[in-house]
Amino acid sequence: MTRTLLILTAVSAALTVAGFYYHPALGLFMLGGMVLIGLSIWNGGQKMLALYRAREGEGFDTFLTALPDADPAIVRAVYDTIQHTCSSANNPLPLRPSDHVIDDLMLDLEELFSEVLPRIITCVGQGSPEGLTDLTVGGIAKHLQDPTQLRTPSV
Repeated sequence: MTRTLLILTAVSAALTVAGFYYHPALGLFMLGGMVLIGLSIWNGGQKMLALYRAREGEGFDTFLTALPDADPAIVRAVYDTIQHTCSSANNPLPLRPSDHVIDDLMLDLEELFSEVLPRIITCVGQGSPEGLTDLTVGGIAKHLQDPTQLRTPSV
């Protein structure tokens, strides 16, 4: 369990107890909310676990092979940054070019454009998030190597 999840659980439990103390109906409502949040977190964990199991033996080499026309330096920067953001350091999730960063990897759109893409662009030294329509990992790599996107970011 991560520290954030422990804090969330402790705060939710304290609020639920306070809700029961104030009024039993409020406590039941809070308990139901805790159960729904817990099921949502568990379901997301199961989805990621299924991805890990389905991709045993895959790695950066298989990812690069699936993108034969791509610049390896750009592909490496995209792969490493997104993998670091979407999985733990102990269990890195092997990515595929077809992985949708929002639907499959559960990355937030705001986080993608405010944190992840600027890190990739800084690492690569070229590109811009403007005009990005394909939100797959492979689509991001192709977008950043597009010759019309050779604008360096202002740091």
